[in-house]
Amino acid sequence: MKPVNTQPLWLEEAVTLETQAPLAKADAVFVGGGITALSAAIPLLKAGFTVQVLEANAPLSGASSRAFGNLDVGVSVSNSALRAQYGTQLGDELWLEAANAAIELQAYIARCQIACDLDTSGHLKVAFNSRQEAGLVNEYHELNAVFPHSQAKLVRGQEVSHYWPGRKATLGFFNPLSATVNPYKFASALYAQFLALGGHYSAYCAVKQVRPDKGEGYTVVHQAGHTQAEHVVHTTNGYTSKVSGALRQHILPIGSYIMATNPLSEQEYKAFTHPHQVVTTAYHFKQYMRLDQQRRLIFGGRLGLSTGLQEHKVERELRNLATHLLPFVDIQSSHVWGGKLAMTRTMLPSMGALAHNQYYAMGYCGRGIPMAWWCGIKLAEMIVQGSTRNITSFTRAPNQSFRLLNLIPLRNELLSGYFYLKDRAYREFQ
Repeated sequence: MKPVNTQPLWLEEAVTLETQAPLAKADAVFVGGGITALSAAIPLLKAGFTVQVLEANAPLSGASSRAFGNLDVGVSVSNSALRAQYGTQLGDELWLEAANAAIELQAYIARCQIACDLDTSGHLKVAFNSRQEAGLVNEYHELNAVFPHSQAKLVRGQEVSHYWPGRKATLGFFNPLSATVNPYKFASALYAQFLALGGHYSAYCAVKQVRPDKGEGYTVVHQAGHTQAEHVVHTTNGYTSKVSGALRQHILPIGSYIMATNPLSEQEYKAFTHPHQVVTTAYHFKQYMRLDQQRRLIFGGRLGLSTGLQEHKVERELRNLATHLLPFVDIQSSHVWGGKLAMTRTMLPSMGALAHNQYYAMGYCGRGIPMAWWCGIKLAEMIVQGSTRNITSFTRAPNQSFRLLNLIPLRNELLSGYFYLKDRAYREFQ
């Protein structure tokens, strides 16, 4: 059997990206070089800032090239839960801003003619029991209340099989507003625009320390020396290190894993009436899948909360899950890879100011591409205006620390075991 490739499928089309030696001085220095940093840096360059991006590894090697490619509308928490937590006005603003992020990103991709395989076939979320059904019905009503002309719908019984040829589901929620992209192509397009505007990108240049100067600026100490900066922006998300110790208390890095298969047979492919539509399960550890233009099944999911699982275990677990959901497909995996998501206790992006002229954005909770892009745009507005006020509703939702949870030994393993057993019980009960 041919060995499984452990690099993201998207990197098959990767080209060598230009990097530069770090500047000695810049108006803004970004710690982390993914979609958030580039989305913020581009408007800053247009506003006349000199911008230095420092990336610890290869260009775009973090979550920006490891994502599934979903452009999901909304956040990973319901509008009703946001209202209960923050009140009706702020709860509605948070949900609407998150929903608009994915819609605005699709418009941006079309307007700028970014070649990133944008597919607007929509998303279908499927339920297998009454608890999951109740959640989907709530999601449907919340989306319809804000976007009454979206053509979202609930599908039941035999109609579900028209959208979903896999294991029988009891209910489906079709959301036509969500889309998918090739994440690496999208990030590469931002990278090219960043360089064309005169930005400086230094790869393999890990930041060791951010030190306040006697004046108002900072000295950013990195592998190649140091860079003086007026503004420092932390955009490392799930890869946040001890350099940003205060930020690590507000996120929980968890593992997310994806598998790509060899091209499906003609008969297997024809079973999918909507092959490029994303299908997501409603389990605690959800799975998500779609077919690409080469008829390959892209299948991802949470196997637990821990990061750094071994590839052979990931491949076996994902193959078993895919076989359970799509029993008519002969699953032959060609690629398997993993990455880190950053979860927050609020399930909302965490962003704002750490100190004077020091900003951050992270914690996208599985909605990485639209949230990373949107938060990058908002970071740029904060820096230009010199304030976090009235820029985004996300800065008005108080951060909650994981400090106490971080003291529990094997916390991720314990939580993973709890949710894994619940999902397994649901699957075996079907």
